Amino acid sequence: MKKKTCAGILLAACALSLLIASLVAPSIAGEPEKKTKGFTVGVLVKMYTDMYIVKMHEAMFRVLDEYVEQGIVAEYTALDANLDVLKQLNNADDLIAKKVDLIIMCPAESTGCAPIVDSANAAGIPIVVVNAKTDNVEDATAFVGSDDVEAGRMMGDFIIEKKGPNATVLHLMGIIGNSATTNRGEGIMEAFSKANINILDEQTGKWNRDEGMRITEDWIQRYPKFDAIVSDNDEMAVGAVNALMISDRKKDVVVIGVDATDDALVSVKNGELDATILQDAVGQGEGAARVGIAILTGQPYEKNFLIPFTFIDQSNVDEFLPQ
Repeated sequence: MKKKTCAGILLAACALSLLIASLVAPSIAGEPEKKTKGFTVGVLVKMYTDMYIVKMHEAMFRVLDEYVEQGIVAEYTALDANLDVLKQLNNADDLIAKKVDLIIMCPAESTGCAPIVDSANAAGIPIVVVNAKTDNVEDATAFVGSDDVEAGRMMGDFIIEKKGPNATVLHLMGIIGNSATTNRGEGIMEAFSKANINILDEQTGKWNRDEGMRITEDWIQRYPKFDAIVSDNDEMAVGAVNALMISDRKKDVVVIGVDATDDALVSVKNGELDATILQDAVGQGEGAARVGIAILTGQPYEKNFLIPFTFIDQSNVDEFLPQ
């Protein structure tokens, strides 16, 4: 890496301060300012098989690459757990042993990955939790994500609007023990409790399209009639839509998911998936990286950095379609 002049370093530091100030709300003062020395960052990835998570990390890595170019980050390492809690715990131990300056974690599970927050704190390493929460997320240095209870309410309200009270619904859940699964389920039940909605069955599709399709195929055989499928993410929702279309049942069933992945947006545009809720993958990925560097450089940052959801159906999908 080329050496920068003192003037260049000062200009980069000033530019970073202005950029972070414009993107990160100053609700909490950072630690006493440290001399920028080229920080090392460790990223704990939940999985690379979910398109939303992939998009989020791509955005995160783009920002970290910017910091590398500026000399603020010396290097960063990303370790994939592939949804394995034990593997994520071991990955965290590796990063802590290497004495990285910052850990950014998308937890594989709420309870199982909570010890990572404790271990980082014990080692004096700031930790930013992104997208999903650990049970002890309040002990993390910061959280960047969205209010999943609100996403559940939005999905539930949409089903009620389309199918009315007393509708029969099936629920494709994310991985049991993940905070998004728990909190979206809470929001769905809160909405449904106001309209006497009958949930025929709930099964985990593990955030996976093929699993969503397989489970829906089984439901089609088991239930001669149902009104809607509410899915904790778009991958499972697209799988459900595929199964319903193959069986010629889609015209009678409303399906909604979360994430606004590219495939889901195209499906909404084509009149297949009825709606999706945008969980801002780019905003979460970029936000986690920027909050983390704000912490390291002593800048103000927001401990609980929440990014709102956006409802998308055919009326506004064109605004969000991939270019």
